[in-house]
Amino acid sequence: LALLDILPTFFVWERIKAGQAPGAHWAFLAGPNPVPETEIGKDPTAYFEGLMAKWTKDGTLGTFAPTALASYRASFNDPSRIHAMCEDYRAGATIDRVADMADREAGRILACPTLLIWGDFYLTGKDVDPLAVWHSSFAPDAEGVQVNGGHFVAEEDPAGTLAALQVFLAR
Repeated sequence: LALLDILPTFFVWERIKAGQAPGAHWAFLAGPNPVPETEIGKDPTAYFEGLMAKWTKDGTLGTFAPTALASYRASFNDPSRIHAMCEDYRAGATIDRVADMADREAGRILACPTLLIWGDFYLTGKDVDPLAVWHSSFAPDAEGVQVNGGHFVAEEDPAGTLAALQVFLAR
C-alpha cells in the first residue's frame, strides 16, 4: 500500500477540534447539505483552484500539466461530484472517525507492506511527523519517504515520488 501525503482521518479531525491544525475546508465541506454545495457551486473553479494552489509548495498551479488542470476543472464543475466530495468529508467527520476509533481500540493495523510518501510542505507542519502518526496508529511497520513538494507529491516531485515507489514495489 502506498499512501501519498495522507494522515489518518481520526488524527486530522482530532487536531482540527483541538485547534492544532487549520481545517477550514474540512469543516466547511463536512457542513450540512446543501450549504457547501451551494456556496461552491457559485464559482467552483475559483474555490478548488484556490485550495489546490494553497496546497502546493510554491503556492501556484504551475506544477500541473494543462491536461490535468482541464480534467480537474471538468470534475469540480460537476454538481454531482461536488456533492460526492462533500459527502466524503461528512463521512470523515462522522462514521469514518467512529470506525477509525473502533479499529484503533481493537488494535487493528494494516498488515500489508506500507509506504508513506509526503511532501516537505503541507501535511508535516512543524510539529507533526507523518510517519510517526502512522506508526502509532494503523501502520507500525510503515516505511516513509519525504519528497520535495506540497500535497501533490506526484505532480510536484515526480522523480522523487517515482523513485520511492520503485524501491518499495521492487521488493
